Amino acid sequence: MRRGKLRAAAAIAGTMLLASATLSSAQTIYVEVGTVKTTFSASINPRALPRSKRAPIAVRMASKVVARDGQHIPAIARADIGIDRSVTIDARGVPVCSQGQLEGQTTEGAEVACAAAIVGRGSATVEIALGAGAPIRAESRLLAFNGGVAGRTTTLLVHAYLSAPVAQAIVVPFALTRIAKGGYGMRAQATVPKIAGGSGSVARFDLTLRRQVATTTGGRHGYLLARCSDGNFVFEPEVEFLDGDLARGTLAQGCHTARQAGPPSRAPARRRSLPGRPARTPW
Repeated sequence: MRRGKLRAAAAIAGTMLLASATLSSAQTIYVEVGTVKTTFSASINPRALPRSKRAPIAVRMASKVVARDGQHIPAIARADIGIDRSVTIDARGVPVCSQGQLEGQTTEGAEVACAAAIVGRGSATVEIALGAGAPIRAESRLLAFNGGVAGRTTTLLVHAYLSAPVAQAIVVPFALTRIAKGGYGMRAQATVPKIAGGSGSVARFDLTLRRQVATTTGGRHGYLLARCSDGNFVFEPEVEFLDGDLARGTLAQGCHTARQAGPPSRAPARRRSLPGRPARTPW
């Protein structure tokens, strides 16, 4: 992993309200690296959770990339997210969709092909550079599908479709792997495919994974589970751009036990590190 271009300055913006009826709060961080400014935010609902036994949760993750010089933003090559040890995934009994069923599909076609395997929804904006003119922005709905389990890894397939100025189905497989040791309990990794032949870049995404999903037997099941063991959840998002620049930060959201009255705990965020990475000092 290239670190030579890592020139990041991040400001923790604190807990803020988002325009969402179900997910009421999130923390946002701002990272400036190279020619771009990247925003990351995350939230978990509910924030009142058991101390020991995990309960179903919804998770919202969002990001925005802006070029500081007004030029076309660089494309994202890969994404890597360290996920708090209190959070886990359980895809047992959840219908499975394959990447092949989603390739070439419009949003409506993907929804029909794998309706039972949908575990989340959202939206995205893609910036496409065509010739010497100003980049064109294209919007898409996002659908997240359960892609199945192999050993300690659960695959999450995120689908988008662009209809103009180019027509393209984009499928990004996220590998969510449970980690036995270290500060994080899971690691989500994805390689982002070329968009519009390499002229497209992800400018924004906002994705919410459901609290309850359907099972093959017709029941409901908690796909993501969490407990409030020490007062906060910590996430470490990292994206690498095709030019080699890295944007990385740490997000923390408070939680409180379901029996506890009053505001969520404000325990300081724990510093974590993924396997093979040194622990970082707070920004």
